[in-house]
Amino acid sequence: MTAQDIINNALQEIGVLAAGETCNSDDAAFSLGKLNRLLDNWNAESLFIYSTSLFQGTLTVGKNPHTIGPTGADFTVSTARPPKITEANLVLTDQTPNIFRPLVIVDDNWWMNNPVPSLSTQIPYYLYPNYSWPTAQLYLWPVPNDAYDIRLLIQTLFGSLTSDSTFSLPPGYEDAVTLSLAEALSAPFEMPMSPILQKNAAEGRARVRSLNSEPSPMACDGAVQSMDSRPRASIANFLSGFFN
Repeated sequence: MTAQDIINNALQEIGVLAAGETCNSDDAAFSLGKLNRLLDNWNAESLFIYSTSLFQGTLTVGKNPHTIGPTGADFTVSTARPPKITEANLVLTDQTPNIFRPLVIVDDNWWMNNPVPSLSTQIPYYLYPNYSWPTAQLYLWPVPNDAYDIRLLIQTLFGSLTSDSTFSLPPGYEDAVTLSLAEALSAPFEMPMSPILQKNAAEGRARVRSLNSEPSPMACDGAVQSMDSRPRASIANFLSGFFN
C-alpha cells in the first residue's frame, strides 16, 4: 500500500471517488499535502507516537550546550530534532562493561535558577533540553570535562511521504489515518461529513492512543513516608488514618 492508496481510500470515504477510480494530479498533490500535515500534527501528540529509539553520541569536553538535529548539529539525527527526550544516560565509556548513569532531565525553571551553570566536573548529573528549532540544545550540568557518551531515548517521528511512499505502520493506524484524512478533505472538496465517518475516525484515533498510552507509575508523597532516621520521624498510614 502506498500513500496514494490511502488518499484514494479517503476520497472514496467522502464520495469524491468511486471504487477503482483515482484522483487527478492536482487533487492528488493537495491531498498528499493534507496527509503530511495530518502526520506532522500527530508528531506533536505523544499518544500517536508508537515507538522510541536510542541515540548515542560522544560529548565534547567543556562544551555546553551540545546541539541535536539535522546536518550541522553536534549530534545528527536523520529527520528532524526529536520532539521530546524521555530518558537520558551518561555512558561511562572508560569502564568495561560501560556503565549507564541516569541523568535527571530538568525544566526551564530549574535551569534558570541554577546559580553556577558553568561549573564543571567529571560526571554531570542533570540534563536540560531546550527544544529550539531546527536544532535542540542539550545543557549538561555540571559541564563534563571528560569525553563520555550520552545516550538519549527519543520519540520516533512520522516522516514526510511522497505519493509512491510505502505506507507501513502498526495495527490500527491505517484506519485511523485514512478516516482522519477523509475528515480533513471533506470541507476542501465540499463534501458533507457523515456522523458515521466522524464516529469511526474518532474511534480509530482512540484505538491508536490506547495502544500507545502507558499507566503512570505509582508514587507516594514523601510526607507520608518515614524517610528520616531520627527517632521521631513522622509515620502515616492512610488506611487506618494513623499519623505520628
